[in-house]
Amino acid sequence: DCGYEGTFGKVGLHCYNLLNGTNFKFVRLDENHLTGLFYKLIKFYATDPTRKCEFLTRVVQSKTENQGCLSFITVECTLLPEENHYPTRFDQLAVDDFFKGDMPNSMPENTSDNLQYYELSESEVEEYKDWLHLYVDLASRTKWRCVHPSPVWRETFELRKIIVQTRADVESKKKAKAENAIFYMNFKCICSQDCNAIIRRTTDGLPQHMSLEVKCLM
Repeated sequence: DCGYEGTFGKVGLHCYNLLNGTNFKFVRLDENHLTGLFYKLIKFYATDPTRKCEFLTRVVQSKTENQGCLSFITVECTLLPEENHYPTRFDQLAVDDFFKGDMPNSMPENTSDNLQYYELSESEVEEYKDWLHLYVDLASRTKWRCVHPSPVWRETFELRKIIVQTRADVESKKKAKAENAIFYMNFKCICSQDCNAIIRRTTDGLPQHMSLEVKCLM
């Protein structure tokens, strides 16, 4: 268990991988990291098949205008030594209008003939499991509002059904890696409780920026 700071490191790494087309895997935290009142500045190590690198990320967690939601906004995610980059605020106005407004309140129905939606196959769930598990971890925080997630979320759980929503013109196989997408996730906890989570992932067009809005339905 990499702890609370490690979760924020994974959020930043997910942003880096998504925007750069890489597949780094989180390894461990650096001992030197800063925790501010409104943000986490995290150093950590990650690897891909050819190298081990040190990263720096800055992630802001906050409540959103949507009741029962939390947002995790990455405003910096870079390899060290750090390039000449000065973190800027996430520009909500620059987000695609299709992904603005209130978060969905329920899981979608009758999606088979709607080009906006695509259900991930078992092989795709396996391929993306690192960050899909991260999404479940973030969803737990919307329920318990605590620094460390409930122990039930640290145990094995079963991802049962994941539907991705994007604009209709995004090809089905590219939806999971779209910069702007909504994920509807059904999963079962170790206690056999059936849970749903909704995650809205958006970008504002600026380098190193990504927003995750998270809601858990139980």
